Amino acid sequence: MRPVPGTSTEIKHAVLIYAIIMIAYAMLKKVRELIAQLEKAGFVNKGGKGSHRKFIHANVPLPIIISGKLGSDARKYQEKAVVQALRKAKKNEKSK
Repeated sequence: MRPVPGTSTEIKHAVLIYAIIMIAYAMLKKVRELIAQLEKAGFVNKGGKGSHRKFIHANVPLPIIISGKLGSDARKYQEKAVVQALRKAKKNEKSK
């Protein structure tokens, strides 16, 4: 059932949707935060072209590429790649 326009129910729905969007926006990490996490875990920045940075780690077989300006919001795929790389680094460190 859809709320009737102009009613308190419609206003409550609009406020709820707005709150969800604001929470989701606030949870986005910045590129600089992802880089800080990688460097804290022992990844080394090997440079790159333009706004792309290549991070390597002795225990992770593939490099992690992070693109974007430091103050830009990180994309979901970038956050996912960083989390996976951190897990691999930690897992491979324990197995040694």
